[in-house]
Amino acid sequence: MRAAFVLGLAFASIIASIPLPADADAGSLTGKVIALDAGHGGADSGASGFGLLEKDVNLDTVLRARDLLEQDGATVVLTRGCDCTVTLAERVAIANAALADRFVSVHANACGCGPANGTETYYWSGLAATSTSAHLAGALQGQLLQLLGTRDRGVKTADLYTLHHTSMSAAHVELGFLDNATDNAKLADPAMRQQAARAILFGLQEHFGIAPHDPVVGFAVSVLQPADQAWAKGNVAARGAANQASLHWMRFLVDGSVERWVTPAPHAWTWDTASFADGARVLRVEAENATGVRGSSDITVNVDNTPPVTTPSVTGARGANGWFLGDVNAHLEAMDAGIGVAQTELAVDGATLAPGVDATLGGDGMHSLAFRSTDQLGNAEALQGVDVAIDSTPPGLALLQPAEGTLYAGGLALLPGLPATVVAGEMAVCVDAWDATSGIDRVELRVDGALRGMGIAGCLPWRAGDEALGPHDLSVVAFDVAGNAAEQHQQVVTVPTTTTGVMATLDGLGPP
Repeated sequence: MRAAFVLGLAFASIIASIPLPADADAGSLTGKVIALDAGHGGADSGASGFGLLEKDVNLDTVLRARDLLEQDGATVVLTRGCDCTVTLAERVAIANAALADRFVSVHANACGCGPANGTETYYWSGLAATSTSAHLAGALQGQLLQLLGTRDRGVKTADLYTLHHTSMSAAHVELGFLDNATDNAKLADPAMRQQAARAILFGLQEHFGIAPHDPVVGFAVSVLQPADQAWAKGNVAARGAANQASLHWMRFLVDGSVERWVTPAPHAWTWDTASFADGARVLRVEAENATGVRGSSDITVNVDNTPPVTTPSVTGARGANGWFLGDVNAHLEAMDAGIGVAQTELAVDGATLAPGVDATLGGDGMHSLAFRSTDQLGNAEALQGVDVAIDSTPPGLALLQPAEGTLYAGGLALLPGLPATVVAGEMAVCVDAWDATSGIDRVELRVDGALRGMGIAGCLPWRAGDEALGPHDLSVVAFDVAGNAAEQHQQVVTVPTTTTGVMATLDGLGPP
């Protein structure tokens, strides 16, 4: 224990002797670019203990530190600003691309052994104890111990990927042990995580030769319009404000991307939300006062520029060729992925649109159903429509030939007034068929139910001589396009086409 204590004093002496960076600023971190890395995230929870996840502790502490650093004038780059997965290589790439001056990675520990506790800070093992990274690690470790009141586990070296591959001076802090009850209680407390964020600010200030201090109290930036969690579409008036009149600049950012600088006042911007995808967007207002101190304020705006989608369904007795054979019931179902449907309107056969989702279309003929839905922001879909064809009436049908009680031979009507219709040889069966709605589709000629011919209307040829001698049921069936049918029947006697056969048949019928 004695040897360790002496070694610790010796290391502290080395850290204290490291000269401050040459570009040290006397009053604030203005002009410095700091990369903050919240360890783990997304599917990688990191360490855990007593229900507390390391990824959550890291992110909350980093976001608090970001706000403090920006208020002190620094530009902050986050490698992870959400509960998302970011690889080590991606973290390094983000920091290097931003040309950050310093890199600070925030973590929490666990060992599974219970008694282990305290705070430790690392710099890359390939650097000397007199390096700038070692000085940064020492400054952070000292401030964390002072503000968290944790056990000092010292400044250490390690060949960690982020420490090795970042192109700027870098440090890795382990705030405490999540599986230690005492450390866990501290890290579970938002107030103590705020203290950890202050320690990161103070450590960076000390490292850059600035007396550790909280940012200037009283400089506040706010978003006046729109309201937090508001829903928005189209052009939205965005307004920021600061409680100090003298500002270097103010700017608006959406999802971290700068969209508009507004200098000087008024600090307003017309935000075209239609150029952004629907969903929750983070609107941020940042400003810098005359002394270089920065402030910011974030709100969430729910963008929705997409109208609902309405799907119709129609039910009823279906006929042929898309026609219905009676009244049709229509139902509308509207869906909206954003704020939600406010109203569905419909109109039947050119009437004025009126609220509703159900309609009945009746009566023979063509009908139209027009409809549209509007969401709660007023996004309205283009007028939609569906056409419905109804024909419930069978076609008209008249059997014109053969005439009842007439002898036909060779296609000619030879002798009327007989007790029965007699047909010898081939003849034309003539019909008249009509339909005022869907129109005639076809006329079928049947003998004893068997199909003998088909046409539209007029006369259909029939080879009666091919039928068996004797009486038959002659029928014509007219179908309209919708599938409705009408039938006409007549009893006929077919005979051989010979004169002897005809005469024999007539003798059998008796005198007219």
